Amino acid sequence: MKPRLLLSLLVLLNLALLGFLIAGRNPTEAEKTEDSSQGLPASPTAAGTVQTRPVKAAAPPTPFAAIYSADPRTFAANLRAIHCPEATVKDILTAEIDRRYHTEEDRLRPKPADHVPFGWSAATSEPKILERRQRAATLAQEEAALLHEALGYAVPVAPPTYALTTSEQEFETSLATLPADKQEAARQVDEDYWTKVRVLQDRTKGFWQTADVTELQQFKQQRQESLRGLGLVK
Repeated sequence: MKPRLLLSLLVLLNLALLGFLIAGRNPTEAEKTEDSSQGLPASPTAAGTVQTRPVKAAAPPTPFAAIYSADPRTFAANLRAIHCPEATVKDILTAEIDRRYHTEEDRLRPKPADHVPFGWSAATSEPKILERRQRAATLAQEEAALLHEALGYAVPVAPPTYALTTSEQEFETSLATLPADKQEAARQVDEDYWTKVRVLQDRTKGFWQTADVTELQQFKQQRQESLRGLGLVK
């Protein structure tokens, strides 16, 4: 092929490609009409032509949004309705309720600024420390009660270690020998005992009379008998 003919063909080919590019950058009236019919907003360009911009669609709701409920009992019912395994239902509800109490539990947790050992010695006489310890133990009871109401059966929630005295830590360790339902009952017996003891301490203000000591011994005996009935004390 002659060089002149080859050069002419290359020029024609380049012109054709340039025409395609120009046609691609300037949509026809039909294309503009089609874009407008689809609801795409138009924006003017520097050259006066109109270009369309796609509208970002809203994210569709997730299936979880239809299942989740701020009410734990409803949440558990929704999970069961989709045939979620019961063990998974329990784990999800436990995590959800623990999340709700996390902020306050973290506030009660001992900090270096408290100037006390991390374990909070049972002999401490600092009223605020004792009050925070008791509140932390109460939170664990509230969590357990909320889980019981939502699931229909007991789920043990052990108080944090820093909220327990040495004797209470030993008691929690001994609970591991009992079934879950008896663990809850044993905790309730123990809590009832300590509630009575605290009332007695507040009443006596440290000045114990013979009648007060006798009443305390009765509380201890009742606790021992109740725990023995649950198989925790021989």
